[in-house]
Amino acid sequence: MSLRLADYRDFFEAARERAVEALPGAVLSPAGSLARGELVPGLSDLDILVVAPDGRGPETRDAIPALAEELGPLLTLFIDPFSAIGTLCSVYAGPLKVDWLVCEGEPPDRTWIWSGRQPPPYDADAHPWDWIWWLWGKIRRGDCELGRSELAKLWQWLVTNGVSPTAFPPGLPPLEQARLEALVLETLGQLPSRPERLAAEIAGAIRGDAQRGGIAG
Repeated sequence: MSLRLADYRDFFEAARERAVEALPGAVLSPAGSLARGELVPGLSDLDILVVAPDGRGPETRDAIPALAEELGPLLTLFIDPFSAIGTLCSVYAGPLKVDWLVCEGEPPDRTWIWSGRQPPPYDADAHPWDWIWWLWGKIRRGDCELGRSELAKLWQWLVTNGVSPTAFPPGLPPLEQARLEALVLETLGQLPSRPERLAAEIAGAIRGDAQRGGIAG
């Protein structure tokens, strides 16, 4: 599936429309690359800022999984344990990565939501696939320093969680984009084989994009 800018906008508008009933009182607005006008279809993720009414942050956050399931073929949704803000990560068939950033109040006095009744469970199998798809987009758009840093963190995560015995070479100097892309392709073979559909979608999208860009792998 080849995503267009209109697909991101349509998804956001559908989320905002359904949130009127699903997330009472919450205000949804685009964030990240879509808000900045820098979104690259097929490589960027979609960041949705969800501002909950005061005192209803956890309640709003807990209602997002049900809303997310209404918006398309959802492959995974989990809370990001490494985010400095309250983020729910989701990936749809496409693949389309959508991050829900949940907070209370209005800028600049927002309080990011972590506490609550029952957040979506952390999915240790899905997380590296969500992660590698995100960093692949950063590298392909030329943000090599961020891509190198995040790839090193991902490799360390794989070692720490017993998924891979190989750590990212310590002290590795800055790398050219082509070398980083090749390392991402190598890393695909070290990721969990589950969830099967998510793994197939992300691996296929990365390899397909690499082939279109003339990258071996």
